[in-house]
Amino acid sequence: MENHQGEAPSPAPSDYVSEASFDELNLSEPIRRAVAERGYTKPTPVQSASFRPIRDGKDVIVRSKTGTGKTAAFGIPILERIPAGRRKASALVMCPTRELALQVAEELKDLAKHKDLRVVTVYGGASMGDQKDKLEDGAEIVVGTPGRIFDFIRRKSLVLDEAMVCCLDEADEMLNMGFFEEVTRILDHLPDDCQQLLFSATVPADIEQIIHEYLTTPETILLSGDEYKVENIHNVMYPAVDAYPKPRNLLYMTSG
Repeated sequence: MENHQGEAPSPAPSDYVSEASFDELNLSEPIRRAVAERGYTKPTPVQSASFRPIRDGKDVIVRSKTGTGKTAAFGIPILERIPAGRRKASALVMCPTRELALQVAEELKDLAKHKDLRVVTVYGGASMGDQKDKLEDGAEIVVGTPGRIFDFIRRKSLVLDEAMVCCLDEADEMLNMGFFEEVTRILDHLPDDCQQLLFSATVPADIEQIIHEYLTTPETILLSGDEYKVENIHNVMYPAVDAYPKPRNLLYMTSG
């Protein structure tokens, strides 16, 4: 499924609002209350387009840049899917950095606060003991960086045998940082029927490999504002004067 919304090559913040409303998504009462308390009135296009296929358990590829509301785009339907009080690792969200993992986890906690679901964040540079205790207490949502997630899998503190969904957030950035081996090892520990979600601004060759090996007939959601077309690239040429040194030429360019 492709979803093309908006025509401007560089969408303004107002362009990231869908014509739909959250009421049309038929959210459960706990999630609807949390969404309202977050101040969300209308879903962004990526949230509107992603909700039903993710909630229905389909594998999904989303081409979306940061700032389009992608955390709620996968977070809301994931939280709808997972039964309250399950107390088993049910959703895994992999992020390229500790900062993004903390940010994602914080939003998921806010969205899950009226539903009996626990969110734990695991990442390097912090105490493994505290994170291990939270995992073993029975968190349904695990958000973290690939290296620390795999550490806990190796130590058997994180068991993914009954995971329902896995999301790779900013997948291209994650693989650019050299996490391909950790990511694929983690994916190998998931059940065969685990739903796979992939959010990425671009789809380079290593992500194509992951799609081919781990996703099953995925739906693709591509926002037109995220397309990188030749006609959206503007080239500007400045003449240089050979008699002047390069710094002076540069000054003339910037002042002109």
